[in-house]
Amino acid sequence: MRKFAVVQWVSGEDAGMYSEVKTEAIRKYDDTKMDDDGYPQTDSSAAVEWQKGKKPKHGWAVYMALIKFVSNNQFHTTAKIKEFLGLESAERNKPLPKKRA
Repeated sequence: MRKFAVVQWVSGEDAGMYSEVKTEAIRKYDDTKMDDDGYPQTDSSAAVEWQKGKKPKHGWAVYMALIKFVSNNQFHTTAKIKEFLGLESAERNKPLPKKRA
């Protein structure tokens, strides 16, 4: 099973934004629904845990997101986010902006 995913949030305050998450944070994640290149075979949303900081006693907040790409390599997921954002090839070598806390 691949370890990292690029998701596009469809709900919550980050709706429309891209993030990299671990596939273990995606509820009912099924790697067989992804093609050999890491793209989903069909568009569908999934419940994704927002795993930021220490886990709260009541559990992670969950938001809906589209799974856009998966990989075993974190470098590939970062590159895909830059591609999805439409960054030019020269800009793709720069780090992504810091995430909101």
